[in-house]
Amino acid sequence: MHLQLLYCSPVWAPVYKSDINLIESLQRHFTKTLNGLRYLFYEQRLNTLSAESLELQRLKLDLSLTFKCLHSQVAVDQELFCFKTDCQTRGDFKVFKTHCSNNARSVSFTCRRTNCWNSLPNHLRSAQSLYLFKHLINSCDFTAYLVSS
Repeated sequence: MHLQLLYCSPVWAPVYKSDINLIESLQRHFTKTLNGLRYLFYEQRLNTLSAESLELQRLKLDLSLTFKCLHSQVAVDQELFCFKTDCQTRGDFKVFKTHCSNNARSVSFTCRRTNCWNSLPNHLRSAQSLYLFKHLINSCDFTAYLVSS
């Protein structure tokens, strides 16, 4: 079930706190059923299991897909992303969030993680490989970009 909750998440990922908590409740319930973890808080259960919240996993999947798009590792139209004009070269890989006239666009894959992506240090955004990028983002603190509590 775990992989089904993350499958194609860049396309369908929820943005509203109520929806995020609803999906997270599935993992909360499952971790409570494990021996010895029933009376621990959810964060403690995740730490004991060396696991991450589903919301954090979706955020990392979004960032990984952004990395692949910007580094031409997947075939997408590069016009999906607008690069910041104040950057001298595209090597900085900072993107600009275009004005969104409707909510559907503002919560789309290319817009919802722009601030998080741009907050990453340059050495992460320009990592030499996807493997290195995924390894490096595991040491980042994304609590400012998580909605659920």
